[in-house]
Amino acid sequence: MLTVREVRRIRGHSYLYESHFVWDKIRKRSRRAWSRYLGPCDAKGRLRAQSNGLQESFHGHLKMDYLWIREPESFWETRARLAESIRNNNEERPHSSLGYLTPREFAERNTAP
Repeated sequence: MLTVREVRRIRGHSYLYESHFVWDKIRKRSRRAWSRYLGPCDAKGRLRAQSNGLQESFHGHLKMDYLWIREPESFWETRARLAESIRNNNEERPHSSLGYLTPREFAERNTAP
């Protein structure tokens, strides 16, 4: 399988797509198997931060709430803080997109009895 990244210009804006090609044994040529949208990019095909806002938001909260307050002194301390931050994000921190509920509360309320 061959993977090709291509920049497509649509109405003056650049968007990055990743196309996957497979070899067609019957016709003896490659054909496009699927193509997926990766997000807005610049003219050189570099993705921008706006293409993945949810991940950027998560990393921002992670840095501000756990790593910039007290800089970890070792790899193991960093690893422990990351585990604590993920647990806190899922169990204690309310999210505005979930109606200011924690992900655990949202899942408990929306599961079928």
